[in-house]
Amino acid sequence: MKKILLGVALFALAVPPVLAADSGGYVTGLLGYATNEQDLNTSMSSGLLLGYRFPNAISAEVGYTSLYNNASLKGLPQNASGSATISGTEITGVYDFPYSSQVSFFGRAGYAVMSVSANITSGTLSTSTSATESGLLFGAGVKYKIDSSFGLQAGLNSYYLSNNSGSDNPINWYVAASIFF
Repeated sequence: MKKILLGVALFALAVPPVLAADSGGYVTGLLGYATNEQDLNTSMSSGLLLGYRFPNAISAEVGYTSLYNNASLKGLPQNASGSATISGTEITGVYDFPYSSQVSFFGRAGYAVMSVSANITSGTLSTSTSATESGLLFGAGVKYKIDSSFGLQAGLNSYYLSNNSGSDNPINWYVAASIFF
């Protein structure tokens, strides 16, 4: 057990100097698709994140994500149609686990506040509703750093949103490009 702890301690001491040169700000744009098994069909997603990477492989990000934009609702009666939109802000912490000088795996954890709106039409009747949902988000993925100013990534975020009237648990699969400055 002592050998394992010693190995983990040596790894923890060795990793930050390797990553220290990668500190600074960045902008990430993402495109993907969101899924929700409860009541929404798959929809294209997009987002923009602003981040800062500290010398110890930890990053802080804040951004806007549109998970669903007029996504069709599931389970409606035959003569009804409906759509929903879920979008809002998120703040996350990211930790990079380096694999090589160009490739790293990452984990994300944070908090999201999303606006949810839905419209349902049945014949000549139409109704709309909106709410704010908030909750935790967790994510993981892989990054590929092309050079000191540009990188690509692929990942997923799982959202655990809720309010007084219900909950949504969308998963967002995405690809992204980052510009480092």
